[in-house]
Amino acid sequence: MRGLTEQRIIKIKTETEELDKNRRTLEEKNKKERANKIQNEVIQSHKKNVEIDWNWQELEEKEDCKELAEVRTANLINEVIDNQ
Repeated sequence: MRGLTEQRIIKIKTETEELDKNRRTLEEKNKKERANKIQNEVIQSHKKNVEIDWNWQELEEKEDCKELAEVRTANLINEVIDNQ
């Protein structure tokens, strides 16, 4: 009887250990998947931020060129007026 009880205890412990091992394995897999998703999100976000920054720089350059053109035009008009 005692031997049978010990066998049941060992069987329960073995099954419990196997379940815990499977649970830990699954948790580790899920943890890695979450980390990969976060890393991919960071990379995509960085790419988008770089693109936005690039677009802003292009707009600022256009604005600077426009302002320079306006100043140049104003100076030319003033020169024409002054020379009359």
